[in-house]
Amino acid sequence: MSDATSRTTFWALCDQGVISAGNFCTNIILIRHLSAAHFGVFALLLNAMLFLNNIHAALITYTICIRGARADHGSLVKVAFGGVVATLGLAIVNVIVLLIASSYIAQQRLLLFVVAASVCWQLQEALRTVFVSGMSYERAIGGDAISYLGQAALIGCFCLWGTPGLPTVFLAIAGTSLLGALLQAIQIRPSPTKVEWLRSFGREIWILGRWSVLAKLVAFFGLQAFPWALAYRYGFVPVAIFQSLFQLVALMNPVLLSSNNLIMTSIAKHRQQDARIPGSAMKYMLYSGGIAAVYFVILLVGGSRVLALFYGRNSTYLLSAPLLPIFVASYALEFVSMFAGAILAGMEKTKALFIQQVCAMLVAICVVLPLVVRFGLRAAVYGLLVVNAMKAVAGWYLIYAMDRLNPSPNGAIALASL
Repeated sequence: MSDATSRTTFWALCDQGVISAGNFCTNIILIRHLSAAHFGVFALLLNAMLFLNNIHAALITYTICIRGARADHGSLVKVAFGGVVATLGLAIVNVIVLLIASSYIAQQRLLLFVVAASVCWQLQEALRTVFVSGMSYERAIGGDAISYLGQAALIGCFCLWGTPGLPTVFLAIAGTSLLGALLQAIQIRPSPTKVEWLRSFGREIWILGRWSVLAKLVAFFGLQAFPWALAYRYGFVPVAIFQSLFQLVALMNPVLLSSNNLIMTSIAKHRQQDARIPGSAMKYMLYSGGIAAVYFVILLVGGSRVLALFYGRNSTYLLSAPLLPIFVASYALEFVSMFAGAILAGMEKTKALFIQQVCAMLVAICVVLPLVVRFGLRAAVYGLLVVNAMKAVAGWYLIYAMDRLNPSPNGAIALASL
C-alpha cells in the first residue's frame, strides 16, 4: 500500500472511529442507565432517525461526495452551500416520518426533540461529507469529535446526576451536532450562490440519487423494520435486546463506513480515466476486511464475557449471549454486501444498487418479517443473517454481470493492479 493510500486510510479510520466511538459510548451509557423499556423507545426513535439519515445520504451526501470528488476549491464551497440548503429543505420529510414513528409508539411528546436532533445531525453530516469527498478526513475530525464524542460526554454527565429523560438525550444530540456543524462550516466557509446554480444542484441530486433513495427505502426492510416488527407484537424490551446485540458488532462501523467511503470516492475519481476498479479500492477492501475479521473472532471467543464487559455482570442482556455468534455472521455478510454496494455507487450504477436492495427486501417481506411477528427476537436475529446473505450475493452478482456485459482486458475488478 502506497504512503498516500496508507495516510488516507489512517485518517479515514480515525475519523470514522471518532464517530462510531461516540455513538457506541452513547448507547452503552444509555443501556446501563435506562430501563430496557425506555432504551427500547430510544432505540426505535434512533432507528427512525437513521432511516432518515439514509434518505439524506442517498440524495444529498451522495451527490456531495460524487460532485466534490471532481471539484476544485471554488466549486467545493458552492457544493457545501448547496448541501446545507438541500438538507434544510429535506427537514419537512423528517417531520412527517418522525411524527408517524412517534405516533406508532405513542411518544408524540418527543417529536420536537427528535426532529431537532435529526435535522442538526444531517446538517453536520452534509458538511463533513465535503471533507470526505476530497479524502481530507483529518479536517473532519474536529467537528465529528464535538458532535459524536461530545454527545457521549454530555449524556454521561447527565447520567452522573441521575437517569436522564429522553427529551434531554435528544437535545444533547441536537446541540452537539449543531456545534460540530458550526465548526465545519467555519472550516469550509460555504459560499452562497445563485438560485440558478441551486436549481441545477437540486436536479443533479435527483438524477444521481433517485435510484439510491429508492434503494434506501427498500433497505428499510432489510434491518430497520425488524425492531418495529418486534415492538408491534412483543413491546420495547425485545427491541432493547436486539439493539444491545447490534451495538457490539457495530463497533466495526468505523472500518465498514470508512472503507465504503474510500472505495466509492476512489472509484469516482478514477472512473473517467479507467472503467476498471482501481487497485486502491481493492486494497481498502482487503485492509478493512482483515481488521473486521480479527474483531469478529474476539466476539466469537469472548461471548458472554464481552457482553459483561460492556453492559455489566448483572445485566439482563447477558441472557442474549447465545445469539451473538449469529449477529457476528450477519455483520460479516454486511461487510461483503457493503463492498459490492460501494463499487456500484462509485461507478454511479444506482439502479443496480436499487436492484440489490430489492432482492433483500423481497426476502425480508415474504419470509423474514412474518417469522419475526410470529416467533419474536430469535427470528429477527436469524432473519438478519438471511437478508444480509441475499444482499451480498445479489450485489456481487450484479458486478459480475456488468463485467460480462462490458468486458475489459483485465476484468472489471482490477485484481492484477494489486
